[in-house]
Amino acid sequence: MNERHSQRDDHEAVELRPVPQGLRITVADRGDHREIRVEGPHQIFTPSGYRRVVTSCTPTLHSVETIQAAVDVSGSGVVEDFQRAENASYTNGAIKLILDFFDLDLPNSHVLDFGSGKGAFAVRLFHLGARRVTGVEVDPEKVELSRRFMADLTDDGFAFHRIDFLDGSNRLEFDDGAFDIVWANAVLEHVLPDERVHVLRECWRLTRPGGHFVISATPNRWWIQESHTTKLMFVNYLPLRLAHWLARRYARTVPADEPLETTLSRGFRGLSYWEVRRALPEAKWLALGSRYGRDTEAYIRAWSWPEDGRKKRILKRVVHRAVDLVGLFLRPFGVPQTAVGPSHVIVLQKPA
Repeated sequence: MNERHSQRDDHEAVELRPVPQGLRITVADRGDHREIRVEGPHQIFTPSGYRRVVTSCTPTLHSVETIQAAVDVSGSGVVEDFQRAENASYTNGAIKLILDFFDLDLPNSHVLDFGSGKGAFAVRLFHLGARRVTGVEVDPEKVELSRRFMADLTDDGFAFHRIDFLDGSNRLEFDDGAFDIVWANAVLEHVLPDERVHVLRECWRLTRPGGHFVISATPNRWWIQESHTTKLMFVNYLPLRLAHWLARRYARTVPADEPLETTLSRGFRGLSYWEVRRALPEAKWLALGSRYGRDTEAYIRAWSWPEDGRKKRILKRVVHRAVDLVGLFLRPFGVPQTAVGPSHVIVLQKPA
């Protein structure tokens, strides 16, 4: 943490203003860290999933100024912002498994965080030892918050850029092969289906020869449940407009008058393995050969918690075994298990 920030923070609790949704948010200095206390109904992440609480306390290394900026952008979602950035159990498991299973050299890599959002994933990469992280994001408020998050931790090795939506008529202003790793975490489901080929190819263009393109935490278009936006079963298999009609009618998370493009941008239509295969036919899929099944294993292990109840443990074992079984039929055809799993872990290597 930068001393210039820690010296500004008073030892007394500071109440933040303005506070949305009737919440009271205070920040107290605890010496080596600060503590964000939120009072009022809000959502937090726990090892057993999301839950609603009326009071929560979240430790953070970030400054009061950064916390206030996060409240201004995220409102009641501010707790999750800091959990995503600093709670190792939130995202470290999945990232470390991917790094270990596929031998990715993060400490010697320049990483592009594609769709960097508010910067939480970039912060996690930094904590895990990434040499340099560059983020790109379309929302200017999120870009500014990302810069604040990282500036609290380091004076060097990061950059965040606001970009336009990649719709086939534009490209990112980086040289070909500029990055050792291009990582799209929890973002491609928010790209409109008609624009995904262009986005995938643009990420591939920026990956250096011999480097890696990683897609993670993106739901599978062909899984039995649309798990991201509506939680509805089987709508993934229906024509898009019919699926959208059902979502507006039966999903509490989708307003009855919400336009199709808005629902899609919220992540309603997951990504399929075949979309990636067709867009990047020359890519080497690392979850084949001796690493077959490691994509699903990384996902399932990151999805499992010691605090899971008996029913959740059984469900997750069933999902894992079912995907393993289908994988027996897919493997001879060179199709990885992620093609049929709930959520993607895809690691591609660009030919040298």
